[in-house]
Amino acid sequence: MFSMFDKLGTGRICKNDLSAISELASNPLADRILSIISQKSQDDEEYIVFDDILHFLSLLSVNASKCSKLYFTFKMYDMDGDGKLSNRDVFHALTIMVGGNLTPIQLQQIVDKAFIVADVDRDGYISYH
Repeated sequence: MFSMFDKLGTGRICKNDLSAISELASNPLADRILSIISQKSQDDEEYIVFDDILHFLSLLSVNASKCSKLYFTFKMYDMDGDGKLSNRDVFHALTIMVGGNLTPIQLQQIVDKAFIVADVDRDGYISYH
């Protein structure tokens, strides 16, 4: 499958090319997933190499550790990439996932309740330790 997209044999696939895969196109978090597993070239083009895809697919395995799955999920919610989840990060991620099914007020209530439970040190962030 990788070679179908790597037509020039460079060992890289442009991130945008993978967005055309129907399974990804229907996933509201597809762009976020691809951003996490992609790298940037010197000219700021986002690309993915075969090892990146293998690593991501290994996380979907039943044999993958819960810790590695949790860390990947944490990175998906960390929208600004600062290594901690803010109220805004979680709100943004949930907005992507549920779209117009909930009002912004309902989403914020969910986020606020999650922070009551998950912000153990009460610093306004959820950290990955």
